[in-house]
Amino acid sequence: MFKTFTALAIALPLSWAMASTAAAQKPAEESLDPAAAKAHFGKAKEFYLAGNYKAAKTELEEAQRLDPNAKELVLNLANVCEKLASYDEALKWFTFYKGLPSVTPEEQTKADASLRRIEGAKRTADEDAAKRKAEEDARHQAELEKNKTVVVIEKPVVRKSGRVDALTLGAAGIGVVGLGVGTIFGLKALSDDPAGVKLTSSFTYTDYVARHDKASQSATISTVGFGIGLAATVGAAILYFARPAHDENGEEPPPAKAGDVNVGFGSLSVRFQ
Repeated sequence: MFKTFTALAIALPLSWAMASTAAAQKPAEESLDPAAAKAHFGKAKEFYLAGNYKAAKTELEEAQRLDPNAKELVLNLANVCEKLASYDEALKWFTFYKGLPSVTPEEQTKADASLRRIEGAKRTADEDAAKRKAEEDARHQAELEKNKTVVVIEKPVVRKSGRVDALTLGAAGIGVVGLGVGTIFGLKALSDDPAGVKLTSSFTYTDYVARHDKASQSATISTVGFGIGLAATVGAAILYFARPAHDENGEEPPPAKAGDVNVGFGSLSVRFQ
């Protein structure tokens, strides 16, 4: 009834009347329409010659639905599916073709060869697809690595306050001595102060003046001692709290500095140092 597309120069030798007669023998299949199938086959041939295999496949599927026992339709449909690299469909239609009662043993042998060829082509296509996917994944990963933004954040240096060295200890020592001197001479000034002592034959005015001068001298020394002691104590506190403590090696830690930042696009990576 139909010829394969590989013999397009040959006119269709079989009449559609034969197909109609075959269809008439199966009255239950009321949807069969060999004439309409022939029209779809003609359109399929035109699309095939134009290289539009997808449209040719659609027309052949409709033709096969209207005339399902026309083996040439099934064979052409299988060949077009192979052209489209739709190997699963091609295998399905070649298998269906082999089961048609009108297919001769010689045609079944050719169909078996086609099935083996398509199975091989399908394996090759699957392997190529897997290889392309692996290469694409590798390229994508390389692109991500290339465009990855790396932010390097250095761990901040902990700078503890409280340096104890010769300056701190010296200032603290002067402060202690100064406060001690101020306290001692302050107490002595209080004890020597003649205020409230009455003049008598044993404690004359001359004694009063001498004692007053001695108390004033002690008070002056106490004031100076307290001044130096307080100043030295404040200085020791500043030297201790305003400077960083030495590290375990007795050295001053380096000042903290900001980490380097590499600007890019893509995924973000943060590394602490």
